Amino acid sequence: MITFSGIDCSGKSTQIEIIRKYYEDKGVRVRVIWSRGGYTSWIERIKTFIRKDKHLSEAEKADYRAKINGNHRKAKLLLWASILDLIRYYGIVFRWIEMTGSVILCDRYIWDTYIDFSLKYKDIEFEKWLCWKAMLRLIKKPDKSIIFTLPIEESMRRSIEKSDPHSEPYDVRLIRIKRYMTEIENGRWQYVINALLPIHAVTENVIEILERKKVIVFDVAAETGGALEILNSFYTTAAQERSIDWELILSTPIFSNTGNIHVKNYFWIKKGWLHRLAFDKFVAPSLCRKKKVDAVVSLQNICVPASEKKQVLYVHQSIPFSSIKFSLLKNRTEWVYQNVISRLIFRSIRRADTVVVQTKWMKDAICKKTGADISKVLVAQPEFNLNFDAYYEDSQTSRSSFFYPAACNTYKNHEVIIAAAGILTERGITGFQVVLTIDTQAEIPGYSYDEMPQIVCVGRMAHDDVMRQYSASTLIFPSKLETFGLPLLEAALVKSPILASDMPFSHEILEGYPNVSYFKADSAEKLADLMEMQIKNKTEYEIIENNSWYNERHCDVGWSSIFDALLKMR
Repeated sequence: MITFSGIDCSGKSTQIEIIRKYYEDKGVRVRVIWSRGGYTSWIERIKTFIRKDKHLSEAEKADYRAKINGNHRKAKLLLWASILDLIRYYGIVFRWIEMTGSVILCDRYIWDTYIDFSLKYKDIEFEKWLCWKAMLRLIKKPDKSIIFTLPIEESMRRSIEKSDPHSEPYDVRLIRIKRYMTEIENGRWQYVINALLPIHAVTENVIEILERKKVIVFDVAAETGGALEILNSFYTTAAQERSIDWELILSTPIFSNTGNIHVKNYFWIKKGWLHRLAFDKFVAPSLCRKKKVDAVVSLQNICVPASEKKQVLYVHQSIPFSSIKFSLLKNRTEWVYQNVISRLIFRSIRRADTVVVQTKWMKDAICKKTGADISKVLVAQPEFNLNFDAYYEDSQTSRSSFFYPAACNTYKNHEVIIAAAGILTERGITGFQVVLTIDTQAEIPGYSYDEMPQIVCVGRMAHDDVMRQYSASTLIFPSKLETFGLPLLEAALVKSPILASDMPFSHEILEGYPNVSYFKADSAEKLADLMEMQIKNKTEYEIIENNSWYNERHCDVGWSSIFDALLKMR
């Protein structure tokens, strides 16, 4: 169902007729319906039955009806009946017509009626009525809702040109236009088109809207950390992809609706696992059906079950593909991901039409673990801002300052840094500092050392502060498991020296970067050696111009691969 709204003479009828022919030429059945609350066929029959003005002149009829409308009780009764009738008409009749296989082109819809009612029944607060609220929930929601805007002067000019016998006076129409503008600001319509444009230009805009793909995106898992960063990046880029209309389904993060993104929050999902399970099993498949989407995107590692639509799956959870074995007693969350949720992820990967990952090592691991067709797994690195306020400057101070921004998960491997710092102090080297973004050293799993003044725990840092710390430090990155390892790339783009674990993700992300040294993730001795060389200025620092090492790399960046996959789906 496509609805067309706007004041009189804004071109609704003209565009509806053009679009009717457009669909019929494609072999699509079309039903054009003019609708207006209080003037449906049933309400008109009721009016005809109860009115006593059948034999009066036109002037007498006008006077009679003015008296009826001036009766507050009778006006409320008529308004109440009109609202109930809209439940029948928009909620039942429209759905029945669609079930017959027709596309409905609706000339005016509920918000046009709302403005009619608010102007006609100024003293009645019908918006607070239970029947009005129920009606808004029960009526059929349009697949596309379009409103045409027109200045008052042009609207009046067109009315005169048409010799419209029912044309509103200037002051009344001006009030109506202002009400329409208010409801546009309230987001009542998906699309706003300037009706001052030539007819062919308006038609082009309408057809472009009708041909847009409609995609539903699920990311109810995102709340904080890396998952929220991924969601932020997707939202920003999707808002610019005008060939797709997005339905974004979230839990607690708040995002605004835009011209092509409609956001729906389900806050109750975060109440517990049973709520999440209920959403995944029942609500999510239902949304895919009700929204009549062309495709589904899951940013949460798992496909939407029971949906027959084409699905693009974004996998950013690396634990199921790790060779590290986690203990149920010591690492409960990681164990659950590795032994329980992993099965859902593997099944989703096999089922998805397209799988998107951030790194080549993840692609290789996915294909090896699940047997997925290599051609359906795409690699797209996260998109980054390459303009920074400060870059690393080589000095004794910066060489003696080390930094590791990471949460205190077991696989983040903080203990190897503590052990390496202890080795350095045993060697008599104490003029250095290691900044960790945890609250205390005691948080580190398996921690059994005396606290060292060289280890500074600063807690969680704002991203801008993290970037500034990169520019004044050497990054230590001993992590054993990462999907991407964002700090590696951020520090490299700031041109900082890096001491990184000898893992596939480190080599992939830092490919071509000259100021990096690698160590075995469990070798505190090797890390201590590299830190000592850095402190004593025994390593060579290569000055890089314009991050040429990164710009020369050939890999997809950002969300373009997902958008391309969606646009190609049939």
